[in-house]
Amino acid sequence: MIIIYLSAGYFLSSFQKWDVAGPLLLFLDLLTLLNAPFDWASLGLTRALLRRGLELGG
Repeated sequence: MIIIYLSAGYFLSSFQKWDVAGPLLLFLDLLTLLNAPFDWASLGLTRALLRRGLELGG
C-alpha cells in the first residue's frame, strides 16, 4: 500500500488539482499506514500490562 500511495503521488502530481489533493492523499493515507504498526504495538502493550495487573490482584 505504501508503494501504491507513493507511486500515485508521482503519477498524479502533474494534474492541476494536485495542490489540494496531493497533501491530503499523502498525509491522510500514508501517515495512517505508517502509524498502524505503532498503534498495534501500543494496544498489545496496554493489554499485557492490564493482564499483569489483574494477575497481581490489582
